[in-house]
Parts: sequence; C-alpha cells; structure tokens
Amino acid sequence: MKAIVSFLALCVVGVFAATIWGWREMREVGKLRADNEALRQKLAAAETTHREQAEALQTQHQKEMKKLQRDAQEVHKLRGEVNRLRVTLPKWLDGQTIAVLTLLVAHGAMMQVGFMDLRGEIRLLRSEIRLLRSELVGGLRQLRCEIRQL
Repeated sequence: MKAIVSFLALCVVGVFAATIWGWREMREVGKLRADNEALRQKLAAAETTHREQAEALQTQHQKEMKKLQRDAQEVHKLRGEVNRLRVTLPKWLDGQTIAVLTLLVAHGAMMQVGFMDLRGEIRLLRSEIRLLRSELVGGLRQLRCEIRQL
C-alpha cells in the first residue's frame, strides 16, 4: 500500500513539475514571438526608409542630370552661334558686336565650368548613394539574422 501511495505521490509531483515546466515554456515562446514581431516591424520600417531614401536620391539625381543636359545643350548652341558670328564677323565688326561676342563666349565658358563642377558633385552623390545602399543592406542582413536566431 505504501508503494502505491509513494508511486501516486511521485506521479502527482511529476505532473505538477511537467505543468510548471510547460507553463514556463509557453511564457518563453510568447516572449520570443513578441520579440520576433518587433524585429519584423523594425525590418519593415528599415526597408521602407531605405526605399524612400533611394527614391529621393534617384529623383534628385535625375533632376540634376536633366539640368546638366540642358546646360550642355545651351553651351553647344552658344558655341555654334559664336562660330557663325566668326564667319560673318568681318562684315559688321564694331565695338558693340565684339562686346556681345565676348559676353557670349564668357557665358559659355561659365556654363562649361558649372557643368564640370556639377559633374563632380554628381559623382560624389553617386558614391554616397552606393555607401548608403551598402550600409542599409548590411543593416537589413543583420536584422534578418537576428530574426532567424529568434
């Protein structure tokens, strides 16, 4: 009879211990799920931010490229006008004409210098975009690794 009571007591203690262990495991699983969801939200926010930044930089780059193309076309047009004037210059050469031509050539030169400066800035922007992309990709990879570990 004592053996049966001892066995039943041992079974009760075992069931109680298993219940406590199961309850603790359920709490831990719930906490890990909450952490996982928080990391997924962080990842989604980071991806959205990355996408928005990339789109903004791309739009800015496109606007600058269009402006540079317009400026380059204007310089080309002005050079053509100067060349045409050089051919006909001897017919109506006077001080005012020389002043206008000088102004046109100076304007073309300034635009060309501005074009060169903008081209350098565009190169810098491109390198910054590449750097931002690599940083964001690294951050996204790190977040994904953290999610997988959970």
